[in-house]
Amino acid sequence: MKEYRMMIGEGGVFGLGGPITQCGVMYIGWHEGDSPITEERGRVLLSCDEATYRAYGKQIKSYSVLHIRGEKDDNTFLAEEFLAVNAAPTEAEQAFLSQAALPVTFTDPQFGEFTQNKRLDFFEGKLRHGGRNISITADEREDIETLRWICEDLDAFFERAARCAAEELLDLGNDWSFDAWEGEEADFVPMTAEDFAARISLTSISLLEEESFSLWFSDDDIFWGHAIEVEGSKAEGFTGASMQG
Repeated sequence: MKEYRMMIGEGGVFGLGGPITQCGVMYIGWHEGDSPITEERGRVLLSCDEATYRAYGKQIKSYSVLHIRGEKDDNTFLAEEFLAVNAAPTEAEQAFLSQAALPVTFTDPQFGEFTQNKRLDFFEGKLRHGGRNISITADEREDIETLRWICEDLDAFFERAARCAAEELLDLGNDWSFDAWEGEEADFVPMTAEDFAARISLTSISLLEEESFSLWFSDDDIFWGHAIEVEGSKAEGFTGASMQG
């Protein structure tokens, strides 16, 4: 076993197992002894019980140093012991952590500012449309080009996405609506595809790798508050729709 000093980024301690048998934390860099810091993303895992997991959840801070004894396996450190949490950083460690904590943003000439969510590792922005803000997430800065393609005819694009959702989910939506119906069975009027498409509204767009995307719609209580996802790509168009959450 070797000793390592781990640079912890943004985010909390997570638990694995039910009941908890391991806890972990994500790192953004590490080094051994006096060696330079290696910038890398991965996780540190420690065998523990629920009480230990909860204790470390309260102790380990974002942008801190975690001193461990353990072994490295690719981008996972298997810790035998956490020797020190929130260890006093060296000058080099503090410089690394301070730089990592700075906000990462870029401004697109068409869509404005995007800020990196460091915990979830994607960029966040907004699209103003129809008097509403639509949330945008992008895995990489280059994925904004897919949004530019979507916005060539935005209204028509959203209408086609809503119709795709209606075609895929109408029967299921009517089943849920019937289950929520409190009147006489004979008085229940099923939704048409047009009814379904008109009721749902776009809330966010996720821009993914390989020019693919997910559109997220609120369901107007068709599925009792669950989200509706429509998936697709520039190459294939809309590829499917599902209820999520």
